Amino acid sequence: AAMTYGFKIVQEMIAGLENWMDEKGHRSLDDIVGRATPNVTDWQYLNLNYVAKAHIDQDACIKCGRCHIACEDTSHQAITNMVDGVRHFEGIRPPSASYARTSVALCG
Repeated sequence: AAMTYGFKIVQEMIAGLENWMDEKGHRSLDDIVGRATPNVTDWQYLNLNYVAKAHIDQDACIKCGRCHIACEDTSHQAITNMVDGVRHFEGIRPPSASYARTSVALCG
């Protein structure tokens, strides 16, 4: 993020975390550190058949291209950035085992 937005982004991230903590009623980082630990499991217990396919809400899409860039780098190019010569983002590849275990992040 710092390479794209400059180091000022760090202060903005800290402010965002502080605002979120205030909204949720957390007084310190100790209130949230480790809360995800119960959700961590051993590899053998994961559902390796879980499949996720990119769905892009075209009404909400601002065409920033971040989904495409992330997918190009991590998910076997499953999101296109052009349709009929027009900048347009959508999931194009059917789910496959090779990227079914890749986490899906939504813009927002």
